[in-house]
Amino acid sequence: GDRFMAEYWIGSHPNMRPCQVARNISLAYWKEANRDPATEFELSHSPTVPFAHQGWDFYRFASTRQEILNNTMDRLRDFYLLQGSLYKWREIYKEIPHKNSWVWSWYPDGQMFQQQQHGNSKTR
Repeated sequence: GDRFMAEYWIGSHPNMRPCQVARNISLAYWKEANRDPATEFELSHSPTVPFAHQGWDFYRFASTRQEILNNTMDRLRDFYLLQGSLYKWREIYKEIPHKNSWVWSWYPDGQMFQQQQHGNSKTR
């Protein structure tokens, strides 16, 4: 309980706007010895990698990941997708991302959750 929250909090606030600095997101690439650091980094705001890239939940087998994304009921209930993030944000911060957050367009089913959480209001 308390340990998880203490380790989870950094970078997890629902109003955080992530950035990406690595041009290559492949873990295998970063294990290579011969790389040119001068050309490997570029700052960009919000996720630039589509959600469904191969490593969205590295702990499961690729076939399981794809099954979850393809099955609406599984996808809507998966703790590592938006439903789980909304739960964590409510429990830890007592709030969810604002209506125009990057979250709603990045996660699968984000528009549906946005409408459910914010309705037709302009702000939250």
